[in-house]
Amino acid sequence: MDPQQMKFKFFFSAFFFISIWFNFSSCQQRLYPKISLESTDIKQGNEFLRRAAVYMLDKDLKLALTESNKALKSFPPELRQKAVFQKGVIYAHPDNENQNLKKAVFYFEIAEKEQKDIKIQAYAKFLKDVCKKNMVQQSITKKLEQNFALLTQKNEVFLSKQDEWQKNRQQLEKENRDLKTKLKTLKKEMQNIQEEGFKEVIIKEAAIKEEALNQ
Repeated sequence: MDPQQMKFKFFFSAFFFISIWFNFSSCQQRLYPKISLESTDIKQGNEFLRRAAVYMLDKDLKLALTESNKALKSFPPELRQKAVFQKGVIYAHPDNENQNLKKAVFYFEIAEKEQKDIKIQAYAKFLKDVCKKNMVQQSITKKLEQNFALLTQKNEVFLSKQDEWQKNRQQLEKENRDLKTKLKTLKKEMQNIQEEGFKEVIIKEAAIKEEALNQ
């Protein structure tokens, strides 16, 4: 894991526990005194948030997201900030196999725009900025990995061609050696032919001289 990813994971480990604290705290009663927390929907919403928090502690982020979605549907619009923030944390969590920083930023922006809880608003803004920076870093890393893969591919092609060139060179050297051997053999044969031809000429000349003397 590169330093940037380690830093990203550290931030989310810290804010993950902050999110858990929000879900188990009783701050909602203090923040929304005019709304009766005895309603079935709100009780169910809080229970869904609690279950999601438990699943997050167990790193079962798929089930955590399911419970968080239920909480979001249960709460009235004025109480959804915490559930929206929790969804952002789940989507951005480094241990989430289906991590989606784009969706995390979307939910953090919604939580940031809500004015109900200024602490959640501040945390949402901070995590939104962290996610955006990490998205840029991931984009750069992805491009570097693509460039590295392309260079590796080109290098493999070059090495394969180099092997081919080496084989062709060896073949040409062998053919050259064979040609030299054949040429050497041919020269020797030509020399033998010439020597034989000289011998025949000498014999013929001797025969002619001998015939002339006999006459």
